[in-house]
Amino acid sequence: MQVQAELTAQAEERRDYTFTYDASRHERLWIMDSLGAFFEMHWFSDVLRLVKGGKEASVYQCGSRPVPRRAATTWPPRSTGRASSAA
Repeated sequence: MQVQAELTAQAEERRDYTFTYDASRHERLWIMDSLGAFFEMHWFSDVLRLVKGGKEASVYQCGSRPVPRRAATTWPPRSTGRASSAA
């Protein structure tokens, strides 16, 4: 029961995170669902902008230190077939 509460709290923290990129609520949840693990491992600290959005995937420019910029690609949620990666 306590584990479930902690996981819910972590999910809520992700949802409240504010990026430089002004994503819609739906898109912000999608970004954190796809890239949340990379965010938690400090691969990036901010999503700066949408580089290219498409029908099958979206590419975001992410910021971090000491590497100033990284790109992250997201795919649609699993219900429509999804994977995620960061570079």
